[in-house]
Amino acid sequence: MSAWDAERWHAATGELDRLLGGGAADRAAALEALRARDPRLADDVAQLLRDHDAARAGGFLERGPDALLTTASAPDREPGPRPRPAAALPAGAELGGYRVHRVLGRGGMGLVYEAEEIDSGRRVALKVLEERLGDERERERFEREGRLAASIDHEHCVFVFGAAEIHGVPAIAMELMQGTLADRLTATGPLPSAAAADVAAVQVFRKPRVSLLSTGDELAEPGTAARSKDAIPESVSFGIAALANAWGAEIVGRTRLRDDLPTMEKAAASAVADADLVVVTGGASVGEKDFAKAMFEGLDLFFSKVAIRPGKPVWLGRAGGRLVIGLPGNPTSAMVTARLLLAPLLAGLSGRASSEALRWRSAPLAKGLGPCGGRETFVRARNDGEMACPLRNQDSGAQKMLANADLLIRRRPGAPAAAAGESVEILDF
Repeated sequence: MSAWDAERWHAATGELDRLLGGGAADRAAALEALRARDPRLADDVAQLLRDHDAARAGGFLERGPDALLTTASAPDREPGPRPRPAAALPAGAELGGYRVHRVLGRGGMGLVYEAEEIDSGRRVALKVLEERLGDERERERFEREGRLAASIDHEHCVFVFGAAEIHGVPAIAMELMQGTLADRLTATGPLPSAAAADVAAVQVFRKPRVSLLSTGDELAEPGTAARSKDAIPESVSFGIAALANAWGAEIVGRTRLRDDLPTMEKAAASAVADADLVVVTGGASVGEKDFAKAMFEGLDLFFSKVAIRPGKPVWLGRAGGRLVIGLPGNPTSAMVTARLLLAPLLAGLSGRASSEALRWRSAPLAKGLGPCGGRETFVRARNDGEMACPLRNQDSGAQKMLANADLLIRRRPGAPAAAAGESVEILDF
């Protein structure tokens, strides 16, 4: 089988998921209909389906990984001396689109590295077939392992991102698991308390994977912006990453993009393949160089704007089966809208009620506020004992005010002026 790129892998596994939802007769009919539309995709899906059925027939899904530890397998090689294993790549070496960080382990088939996908910054476990095992039979075995893993969505399997042949050597990029199974079972946390309470099982949720894409020709790495009169430091992604982590997310990629549509499309496709949620910062309400939405193929928008202040532009949609949210490029606007929209989204994705992120309460004003305009407005404020003190400068470019704010005051559209001591709605910022 030829190497699969991420797009082909995603298409095949998506069709497989749809097929597995029906019975055998329905699968056969759906596969024939797919073949009439896209013969190569149908062949890919058929291969994945055979691998899936073989895995289930072997009992792997029901017995779990212990079965692999107790089941002996016949040797794949003819008797005789084994060639010397290939040397491991050093840290920093590049293999195709990956940069090696360290060796995680060596098995009968090859080496497993902790590696970084250079384009996206995503950390992966990269399994590479050793050159000494380069005959066609073993290549097919290795590639079949990748297809099989990608066809299964199960608690005993890691997530497979894709497979490719790098310099003639097959490689599979998989989810990088931190620590060992024993580490996770014995780590301090709720499991000992649950066991002590005689609870046999608990419901858990995986951390939502988030990829951040910062857009704009003017953005520069912090510490370098002063070298160009047209540059500004890219700061928004740092704040959004911190907020996302605080609400239970795992950041799997953070990329700064110039306003070049082909480059942005490539980055968007990679982010959609890697993450549960993609966060895009930057863009404008209008303008021929606003590619924030255009870079996502097949983007289905839930909403394209929100009548709040600050909050332009803000949008939410779905692309490639993944959620995509667009936030402003201005740091203050981005952080306010992220607190109001991204935080509840992450709460929901991590198994909590979205309302947990929006626990509004009442507090008296430390000083008065003027009337609110036609848009719902969120005033940056600080906690002054039991009172909410609005910050004097509400300009979205006031970075010091953003750093000092720890509350948001909610002002409804058309609300009249509020005097000091009057009760207002507040949210921890």
